[in-house]
Amino acid sequence: MRNKVITMCSRDYFQYGQKLLDTRHIVDADFVCYGPDLSEDQIEILMAHDIQYKTVNKDIWDTWMQSLKFQFIMDEIDADLDAVNGKYGVTFVDWDTYFLKDWKHIFKDKFCLGITVRPEYIDHNKMYRAWANGGVIFASAGCGVTMCKRALIDIGNGTSAQFPEYNKIWKTLEEGRTPEKTHYRTNKRWWGDQIYLSAIVMHNHHLVSDDYGLNIKLFDCKQYNNMWEETPDTYIMHLKEKSGAPGSLKDGKK
Repeated sequence: MRNKVITMCSRDYFQYGQKLLDTRHIVDADFVCYGPDLSEDQIEILMAHDIQYKTVNKDIWDTWMQSLKFQFIMDEIDADLDAVNGKYGVTFVDWDTYFLKDWKHIFKDKFCLGITVRPEYIDHNKMYRAWANGGVIFASAGCGVTMCKRALIDIGNGTSAQFPEYNKIWKTLEEGRTPEKTHYRTNKRWWGDQIYLSAIVMHNHHLVSDDYGLNIKLFDCKQYNNMWEETPDTYIMHLKEKSGAPGSLKDGKK
């Protein structure tokens, strides 16, 4: 089973991907990076690490940025007949991640969408918006495309009939106790991806089965989206903008 890895980055954010580039060789996969404005030097660095670059319209990027993850997953599955035939899975990772071990084995299991979750928040029924983490998403062909398409429609509409929890979580942000903690679903650029994934998890979190009735598989962030410390069980680390020295890649220089 093969794996295709998708990421996204703008010119000013490029500096935070040093460790992703340093560990790209660990993952046996085709890599694609989407972005609106990378410089020629930055694109050359991607090519040197065997990462394909695809340009995104700047206006669309500025309007939809984080929610575009679902579009990129759909595009990469649709772009390849092997994906349609189920011969490999697709992984989205944020640009400020890096890799300890290859995870392509997970696609031996049949699921539409794989969501990385924080069990400690789910178990204690707190921080609804952070039950899932949108920094790493796994998807398979067919039903994975269907779910991503549904996500884009619902985020665009600002509501979800299938997952009323989406509205419930947004309400906790739109009624923030302070201005800096207040966010609105009319802003498609931020939060939409993570809140939508958290809503899916919340919708069926009482079930024991991994597929949650929606062919969803949950992956513990400590293994596949770890923001704390490396462990023997960790595959993907997520630095949250802490990768390398600031400016190390900003101008396309290593």
